[in-house]
Amino acid sequence: MNNATWTVEFSGLGKLGKAALLLNDKPKTGQSANTFWVKTGEGDTAKWTIKNAGEGRGNFAARIAAQVPPPPAISTDRQEYISGEPIKVTFANGTKNPKDWVGLYRSDMIPGSVAAPDWAYVSGTRTAGEGLPGGTITFTSTLPSGDYFARFFKDDGYGQLAQHAFKILPAPSVAPAKPEFEEGETLVVNFAHGPANAKDWIAVYKPETDPAKLPSLAWAYVGGSQTAGEALAKGTVSLPNKLAVGQYVIRYFDNDTYKQLSEAAFKVKDSTAPVITLKGQAVVTVDAGSEYVDAGATATDKVDGDLTSFIAVNNPVDTSKP
Repeated sequence: MNNATWTVEFSGLGKLGKAALLLNDKPKTGQSANTFWVKTGEGDTAKWTIKNAGEGRGNFAARIAAQVPPPPAISTDRQEYISGEPIKVTFANGTKNPKDWVGLYRSDMIPGSVAAPDWAYVSGTRTAGEGLPGGTITFTSTLPSGDYFARFFKDDGYGQLAQHAFKILPAPSVAPAKPEFEEGETLVVNFAHGPANAKDWIAVYKPETDPAKLPSLAWAYVGGSQTAGEALAKGTVSLPNKLAVGQYVIRYFDNDTYKQLSEAAFKVKDSTAPVITLKGQAVVTVDAGSEYVDAGATATDKVDGDLTSFIAVNNPVDTSKP
């Protein structure tokens, strides 16, 4: 046999994306001798001709190579976020449908039964745009703390292509033990959900003060003193109160820097009563039936100044009665 015609059928490819037949005129399969077939021509005109046909034998080898396309995938740039931080979601190997979309769900939420707390089409907005097989979407909404999934769906539906788990942690917080303190009263401050560095610190400022430019009015590390101690994410510090009456803010900073984690307002209230001074004599004698004119009084306060105009007179003198 000097010539042969063959047909190759591919079956069962399933999700295989590409398949090809690789031919070799120097097969190494089995125990046959070297090179019994010689290829001539290319493409549709290719022919394989047997060498040494008189020997009555030959061999042929066919190799099939198939490429499986990678499955759809989704991931986040980090595994943990503090509530309020942007979340970058990267998706790949999608269907190129403009209405493929990505949704962020709490782990206990069932897509389709509840709305996604945040979502976007693959174009990055809530209006279908370009049908992208891959890309990155940044979500900026503030989500409550908890366990979440980023889910990749196809064609405006709930046919899930891929998912990826991540966490949202509570944002750091700081708060005074009460909204108002008396002058000289120790300032008690609570903090929580911090990064737990020994040099995280808490300080008091006037609201308009830039911490990087002016010193604080009182401060302490999270361990409770001005020497770095225990690394706490949650706790209470007490600060000395030498503050004048007025409005203040407590600021919570990260690791000996001015990177602010949280802040809260409080007030030092005026606890000293105004001073009232009566005018005229301490003891006054008035004849019955005569006219009496009150000499008046003045009132002052160390914070509010002159309060005389706020003085009210009750039970005026009735000179008609002895």
